[in-house]
Amino acid sequence: MTTAYAAHPLIHNTRSVRRPRTPRWGILLFAIAALGLLAGCSTGQRNVAVYLLADATGALHPADPAVTGTISGTVRSAATGPLGQATVVVADRIGTPYSAVTDAAGRFRLTAPVGSYVVGAVAPGYAEGQTQD
Repeated sequence: MTTAYAAHPLIHNTRSVRRPRTPRWGILLFAIAALGLLAGCSTGQRNVAVYLLADATGALHPADPAVTGTISGTVRSAATGPLGQATVVVADRIGTPYSAVTDAAGRFRLTAPVGSYVVGAVAPGYAEGQTQD
């Protein structure tokens, strides 16, 4: 049994197949809803969650490292007064250190990016001191 095929067969009732559209508005609405829900989170959880969401959506803008401030003060001993040649170290929340050495009057001044810091000082013959403001 032999079957003959035409050189150009006709195909009837054809349909095109489309891939469904990506719900971009749905993603945007989800992001807005997530931000609204995060408003009720505690500060630490909110900071991390907002950072991750902002990073995922491309809305993250890094802080300007050119914005700096000055930290200054005096290192003193309760017994002897100002301490010269003491090393003062300040560290931000992620541990980045900045340091300065006090002058003969115990004064120091250093420049660091704007933020919150833990300040510590050490001098030969004295116990380490630390303050946070």
